[in-house]
Amino acid sequence: MKKNVLCFALGLILLNPLSAAFAADNGKVSTEDISADKRILSAVKLMKGTPANASYKRILGNNPTKKPIKIEFKDLASLDKAYARFDGLGWKEKGTLYIYISDRHEDAPKEALASLISGLAVHVDNDDSINEEIFAWALEGVMWNGFVKENPELAYNTSTLVQRENNIEQLYIASPTDVAYIRELIERNNALLRFKAYSNGYSDEELNKKIQILYKLYSK
Repeated sequence: MKKNVLCFALGLILLNPLSAAFAADNGKVSTEDISADKRILSAVKLMKGTPANASYKRILGNNPTKKPIKIEFKDLASLDKAYARFDGLGWKEKGTLYIYISDRHEDAPKEALASLISGLAVHVDNDDSINEEIFAWALEGVMWNGFVKENPELAYNTSTLVQRENNIEQLYIASPTDVAYIRELIERNNALLRFKAYSNGYSDEELNKKIQILYKLYSK
């Protein structure tokens, strides 16, 4: 069963050793419960203690299923040809949440993967909306901005995912207090996404509060 289709193509156009488990609120989560890919595991580890810490916890099991989110690279067209140009999507099947990342991004640096995954992990229920997508993209932009501030060379990586992250970051920093340009892009593409305006936790007031929290964490 499809969960949520996320992170469509934009249309613009730290070393962490891996351990045997992640420390979760309810104990230890085996890395095998999340992914068999070391690049993905490295990316997830980068999220801990960042503006995406809530997404990190969702991946470890703090989500409605109470189970870790499984993450893997995948040919998204194998799910449906309509997803061929998508960068990633969320999926729910047999009570398990999945994050599928386009296999076009297997060469991306772990920081770019962490940024993408951070946004994808915002969506853990069956109720999505324009406002929720706006927040997910804003989080993605803040994460990438932080990584680039730490290592400016990342912005010059030639992977297609880095191009996406550079574009989202620019949309964010152009108007970080109200993310107006991210909103404009999401709303313009809503004919494809077909999301309603609001969802649980993402009224206009709730979204604004979340955006202001992100702004306080933003590396200016």
